[in-house]
Amino acid sequence: MCGIAGVFNGNEEFNQKLLLSSGDRLKERGPDYQGHLRIDRHTLFHSRLKIIDLTDSANQPMSLDQYHLVFNGEIYNFLALKKKLQLLGAQFKTHSDTEVILVGYHHWGIDQLLLELDGMFAFCLFDEKANQVFLVRDRLGKKPLYYFQEGQLLSFSSDIRVLHDMHKSALSTNLTSVFYYLSELSMPQPYSIYNEVSQIKPAHYIRFDLKSATSTEQCYWQVPLQKHTLTLNETIEETEALLLSAIKRRLVADVPVGCFLSGGVDSGLIVALAAQNSSKPISTFTVGLDYAPYNELDDARIVADRYQTNHNEIVVKPNITEDIEGLMKYTGEPFADSSLLPSYYITKEISQHITVALSGDGGDEGFGGYNDYGLAHRSEKYYAPLAKSKLSNARVGIDKVKHRLLRRPGDNMGSYQQYFQKEDSHKLFRDMAFFPSDQHDLWASLSNYSQGHDFVLNYWDQVWQANRHDTKVDSLMQASLQTRLLNDYLVKVDRSSMINSLEVRSPFLDTSLLSFAMNIPHELKFHKDINKFILKKIAQKHVDPNIDRRPKRGFGIPIHLWLKKELKSYSQEVILNSPFIMDHFEKSTVEKILKQHQSGEKIYTHQIWALLCLSLWQKSIQ
Repeated sequence: MCGIAGVFNGNEEFNQKLLLSSGDRLKERGPDYQGHLRIDRHTLFHSRLKIIDLTDSANQPMSLDQYHLVFNGEIYNFLALKKKLQLLGAQFKTHSDTEVILVGYHHWGIDQLLLELDGMFAFCLFDEKANQVFLVRDRLGKKPLYYFQEGQLLSFSSDIRVLHDMHKSALSTNLTSVFYYLSELSMPQPYSIYNEVSQIKPAHYIRFDLKSATSTEQCYWQVPLQKHTLTLNETIEETEALLLSAIKRRLVADVPVGCFLSGGVDSGLIVALAAQNSSKPISTFTVGLDYAPYNELDDARIVADRYQTNHNEIVVKPNITEDIEGLMKYTGEPFADSSLLPSYYITKEISQHITVALSGDGGDEGFGGYNDYGLAHRSEKYYAPLAKSKLSNARVGIDKVKHRLLRRPGDNMGSYQQYFQKEDSHKLFRDMAFFPSDQHDLWASLSNYSQGHDFVLNYWDQVWQANRHDTKVDSLMQASLQTRLLNDYLVKVDRSSMINSLEVRSPFLDTSLLSFAMNIPHELKFHKDINKFILKKIAQKHVDPNIDRRPKRGFGIPIHLWLKKELKSYSQEVILNSPFIMDHFEKSTVEKILKQHQSGEKIYTHQIWALLCLSLWQKSIQ
């Protein structure tokens, strides 16, 4: 894993700013080597974390004739592609996956190359002869890539802070992104916190013609949707085979590899299958907080003992204010998913032992693990057939009464009706902090509120329409890849790991496995109305026969306690003294939120956390 940056058609001032800022901002992403390449008014910069081919010959920027490349990521099928290219007469000077991209472009061109690549990546490829630049991002957007364009000037980086340092006087805060952030705790890609900085979309590339200063955007991949016809047992077997293949590809490295291990299905499966296919004990890591129910140490230990892993248990006593300030400075944009903190703690510990770790991220996305996925499925299964009936309301009412009288756990026909009738695009809203309409009294400017409110609703609607399918659950799951996964979960994993110079690989986000999972028929994916049924069946065999009885747990921290105790005075002081908060929000509304939360009149945990992280971000860029 690495960090990349560059400037095209820049003057000497921009080149110097790029080199100085990149060297500092990207050092955690690539602590092993930093290099740059100057060609006329163009500069490429690379900060390397050595994973594949540890020799200096694999350092970047890397060139092949008139082609020049800076690359961040891993190409999991690079050995197979290398053999394929050798059959075409290609010769290689290194053992790196970086060179495979350059040689592949030379033989295939950009479009065929991207169809061949299997991995997580962001790269810039400069074709000097054609005077063209390609900025490319992997299929799901695992690795970040920001860019700034003004006339003929183009700059890019893995880290938005590099662009801020270079173009500070030209940047303005994107308040509609802030509105989205206050609802969803993250930035709405491809937008950023700055109006003038954008992000390359997942599975897209942008081709810049440096002479004409024009650009074209191209999508090179989409998740295919064509339901399988396999039986339940066949689906379980194929899932296990694809997952094992994905794990094996991600165990390839020239440095030590280990695994995250929580008490859940996903990481447990990764560890179990990796351990069964390793010639020596694998290293596993579990984090716990010294706040009792905030750890999964006991559940994780069951898997570690079963497979005799080299297990490491980490109990963290956070230095909360120092940790959150450092993280908000590093993220470069407002980000308030509180699970960033425990992710940071475990990656910090892991990085002391290994350089690459496999995680269980992505199991919920493909296999229906989230509660709203199951609710979407059940609402179509049980309520949709009644929706047009004149007796639908009566049937719903009877079922709600039975549900209460019999004290049944879980949802009922009333919740199915409510979900089914909700506007489709609103199904993407996760109720993380401020509901869009709740921001009315928060914003000092009615115009800013109106623009932000319209933007968020249009953003969700556009994503939903772009991913509309025959069923609501298909639409929801596909659209969620471009919202909660892209904007939140992948950002969390990238920032928390890269600040600690740790590469994290996610087998469940393997595109072959994910494509298969997205096409499992709903009656199998939610068999017996059980979320994530397929993975749970596999985990019963490899992890724990009783794993399906464990409640689903998030990777959370006790911020509601912190905001009433350790962070009480600190959060109030930071928020109420923030120029950004005071300039854009109603002070009386902010004070009311803080007061009501502290008195226990209302719970505003995530709202206050969002305001705190926003304030700390703004403080970090002053």
